[in-house]
Order: sequence, then structure tokens, then C-alpha cells
Amino acid sequence: MIPPTSIDGTDITGATIDGTDVQEITVDGDVVFSAAPAGFFEGFEDGNLNEYSGDISSFTVQSNTVFAGNFALENVSSFDEIYRQDAMSPGDKAEYYTRTKINEVSQFFFGYDGSQGYMASVNPSDGDMAMFRREISGFTQIGGILANNPNNTFFKCIVEYNSPNLEFRTEDLSGNTIGSFSVSDSTHTNTGFGFRGTDNVIYDSITIS
Repeated sequence: MIPPTSIDGTDITGATIDGTDVQEITVDGDVVFSAAPAGFFEGFEDGNLNEYSGDISSFTVQSNTVFAGNFALENVSSFDEIYRQDAMSPGDKAEYYTRTKINEVSQFFFGYDGSQGYMASVNPSDGDMAMFRREISGFTQIGGILANNPNNTFFKCIVEYNSPNLEFRTEDLSGNTIGSFSVSDSTHTNTGFGFRGTDNVIYDSITIS
């Protein structure tokens, strides 16, 4: 992502805030400008899922269980998915928080165009952390490990999309690594990210930079 050159037609080339270049940031789907690093943030605070494609009715923005702010995304229909294609390009890193109950699976698409891309998956109940390549015909696992990710509490997931190097890492809320692995795969170089999983999985505070 590169800094913008104008706002509403006004040239801001070279503009700075406290010495930092003005950057374009997407917050809950809306473009804003600041001196923060360029990137994308989704906290679901606007409650708007119409920015996504896919099975929108299978997800809800709820306020009962959140990591930060007042709202978070919840999957209410197992293995349906939503996605958007205006963020998560090769070279980007995604950081997000997820929470599962017993026997639930949290899944995150990246480099995903709605039919092809990659998916990071974590099932704390059986210890699985895995990465899949998504094709039109289905899923192929391309890597994975066993790790002690927790149920019933939020933990952090980090996905690095440095094609062909793909990394998936989880951390507790103190920043300690729980599990980490990387794979090499350059089959897809799409743009986009999304969510999939079982009922009651929560996602919150997604940052892409």
C-alpha cells in the first residue's frame, strides 16, 4: 500500500503529520488518512458485513464476547465463509484474535479470491494448527503442527503472506509464542482475506499491514 497523493482532489503529495508521511488506512471498511502506518483494520465496530462477499447470513456481529471495542464477528453456521478482496496481498501480514469453544475450528483465508487461495486453521481441542491450499476442487493440506492453543479465551494469530514463504503463528495475550510453522508454496498470488470455521467461533481486531 502506498501513501495517497490527494484527498477530495486536493494535492497532499509530501504532506506529513509530526514528520510522518500521510498514509491511507482502511478502518472497518472506510478509508481514512493519518500518520499511522498504511494498512487495513477490521474491528467490526460499524456492524457492516455488506463489505464482504459469500455467506453473509452465516455470520453475525455480536457484543457478548469481544476482544476489543464493543463488537466482534461470530460464525453461526459451520464452514460457511465470507471474504473481501481489497486487502491481504503478497508481502502482507495479518494479525487477528480468535476464540473457540470445545471442538471448534477457527479458519482464516488469505490471498483468497472466493475460490482459490490459502487458509490457516487452528483447532485447540485436538491441538491442530494447519495450513491449506484452497482450489476450486477443494482443500489440500500443505503444512501443520500440534500446539497447545487455548479454548474459551482469545489468543492471537499471525499469518505472513510472503509468497512463496507462508507462515502461521499463534501467541498468548502476553505475546508468548504457542505454535509456529512455515511452508513454501507459490501456487496462488491472489489478493483477499476471509473467515470460515465452526459455529460460535469469534474473530476480532484484524490488522493487515
